[in-house]
Amino acid sequence: MGDAVTVRIVTTRGKDVADAAIWTKKTDIFLRMRELVIAGLTVVALAAPAGAADARPAHPSEAVSLKASERTKTRLADSYYTSYAHDLACARRSKVVGPKRLYYGKIVTEGKPSVYWAVGDIRLSCNRLSAQDGPHVWRKLGIEGRWVYKGDTGGYLCGKVPRKMLKAWKLGCSPT
Repeated sequence: MGDAVTVRIVTTRGKDVADAAIWTKKTDIFLRMRELVIAGLTVVALAAPAGAADARPAHPSEAVSLKASERTKTRLADSYYTSYAHDLACARRSKVVGPKRLYYGKIVTEGKPSVYWAVGDIRLSCNRLSAQDGPHVWRKLGIEGRWVYKGDTGGYLCGKVPRKMLKAWKLGCSPT
């Protein structure tokens, strides 16, 4: 199998007790198996990116950019008005302008309803303060769901809109 290994047995006080030639078939098999296990673990560690097990969602999802219809734009404006703008001075639904510069899309997840997202500028024509900041965010669960006005982003989209959706729109955290 190979040469014998010389092992020096030493006491706790540093004195040599004995030299022993030890090499058995079991030792040889054990050492070879250990080398194979270490090599296998190294290959696995190098093949998987860092954090790969944690990064994969249970169900893969995909973000898709879409073109908003006039009906969708009207529903977004309705949601803005009923959720927020109706409390502002001079507010009437007919005074809602927008949404403009609208980004619209959905995140599709296997076995679950799609989640629709919209980001755009919207305001009341009679209230200059309603035009500051932006863009505004809406969300809808499923094709038959209702649009929910999520609010003004203050110019920072991350935290309000999933990064996957922003990437599909080719936007960063700041839309400008």
